[in-house]
Amino acid sequence: MVYLGGGQEEIGWRGFALDRLLQRHNDLASSLILGVVWALWHAPLWFITGSSQSFMPFGAFLIMILAESVILTWVYVGSGRSMFIAMWTHGVGNAYMAIFPVLILATVNQYLYWIFSCVLAAVAVVITLVRGPSLRSGPGLPQGTASNQRSERTPPSLS
Repeated sequence: MVYLGGGQEEIGWRGFALDRLLQRHNDLASSLILGVVWALWHAPLWFITGSSQSFMPFGAFLIMILAESVILTWVYVGSGRSMFIAMWTHGVGNAYMAIFPVLILATVNQYLYWIFSCVLAAVAVVITLVRGPSLRSGPGLPQGTASNQRSERTPPSLS
């Protein structure tokens, strides 16, 4: 479930799209751009009766997906661009929702889902405050820095 329950999306999100965004933007900007695209990708699910998204408030989902995008970028870049770790992290996040369905299936009062989304956002903010907007190279960083050299030498991997 961890790899097939959403984790396989990371091949496209982190492995393809993020790597291209990181060529033009720092980690934070790349994460937020990708997060918006990721949210729009899931938007049609709000119109499918019975889908888990049909129970979620879109605003809370947007907060959650932007936060997850920042967290997954940190995990992906920090792991040397390990697709395995990014897929595992995404899948575990989705499995968490299946283990605690009250977060997404509450049709009347969705305060728990809002709290969950805001906690993820707080984690993303802390990550950004602690390590800055970029763990590796990006606009505004001088060429030839150690982090820049490392990211250029480290190809994406599936391990």
